Amino acid sequence: MTSPLENLAGSGKSLSFETPDAAEIAGLLRSGRARLADAGNAALSLESRFDLA
Repeated sequence: MTSPLENLAGSGKSLSFETPDAAEIAGLLRSGRARLADAGNAALSLESRFDLA
């Protein structure tokens, strides 16, 4: 059975398949953790803290 996401990917469709990259995933997680930590910085404006969170 094909998943709804798989129905969007392929030749002539809007998405393409991409193999997972452990280094890229680790970088995204590191970036997310840093931004969440920054979101707790009370010295930043509420808008900036919201954007970071």
